Amino acid sequence: GDLHWQNRLPEASAQIASVYLPERAQGFVTPALTRLGAGDRLYPFDGTILFCHRLIFPRRDTGATPWRVEALRKRAGLAGAPRGKRRLYIYRHAFARRRIANDKALERLLAAYGFEAVNPGALSFDDQVKLFSEAAIVLGPHGAGLANAIFMSRGGALIELTHDRRVFRTFYEVAAASGHAYALVIGDAAGDDKESILADFTVDPDAVEAAIKAALAAIA
Repeated sequence: GDLHWQNRLPEASAQIASVYLPERAQGFVTPALTRLGAGDRLYPFDGTILFCHRLIFPRRDTGATPWRVEALRKRAGLAGAPRGKRRLYIYRHAFARRRIANDKALERLLAAYGFEAVNPGALSFDDQVKLFSEAAIVLGPHGAGLANAIFMSRGGALIELTHDRRVFRTFYEVAAASGHAYALVIGDAAGDDKESILADFTVDPDAVEAAIKAALAAIA
């Protein structure tokens, strides 16, 4: 929100503060906001009641748009960067939920197409920016890691993997706003909580391969 209002209403941005819960923030969050120009007005919230003389709640305006992507890329120092060549697979081995149950078969397929397995959450923000700015294709299960596709130069491809209980338009919007081709592979929820949107799931390797071939054709 802070970055949004810095662009839309720069004369008022100095009066805008963002709060966050430290225990919920991953280690790269604060360095990321600092690099993007919001860190000097980022305040940890410890649960203390706040009294304000005046509090304004702006109209909600969220979602990926081309101008937001360009603003973030510019702040990250990527304006005019050439398109990369790397193919990245975002994996979720370290997470307790929303994992790909048949990931071994999938990883063999991806290795044959030159994909590198990466865990963005284990990297610093600067390393995430550098890694994804060098990518031509980003592929992975639905999750925040896919948002890094905005750091690819326009003309890349984003392939999202999910299951029939968790189909959202979030990363289609990210891809469209970033100027990337987009493909969605919908698998089947698995495990004891297969009725949940947080369930692990399986994907058909043949469907994933078809999406990869389509992505390669789109960016050729």
